Amino acid sequence: MMKKLQEMKQMSEEVKTMLENMNIDYASSDGNFKCSMNGNRILKSLHIHPSLLQMGKDDFEKKLLIYLNEAYLKAQTETEAEMKKMAKDMLPGFLD
Repeated sequence: MMKKLQEMKQMSEEVKTMLENMNIDYASSDGNFKCSMNGNRILKSLHIHPSLLQMGKDDFEKKLLIYLNEAYLKAQTETEAEMKKMAKDMLPGFLD
């Protein structure tokens, strides 16, 4: 039982490290917005094209929300795929 608990703790630490070290890049289809997040969906970098800054406040906020939500969903999808892969490697036969 103690061995299993130690294995689970080690697995938890590996997942935590993997999420911190992931880099998920997002670029909007129009090229006006780019950002990078880690696997915990924490923004690490942000680039906003100057043309967006010339929009009205309401339009800019709407565009920014769209871009950030798209980036978040991409990060979520990539993180989930990586977690499944990692779980499959750690627990062979369990997720088949």
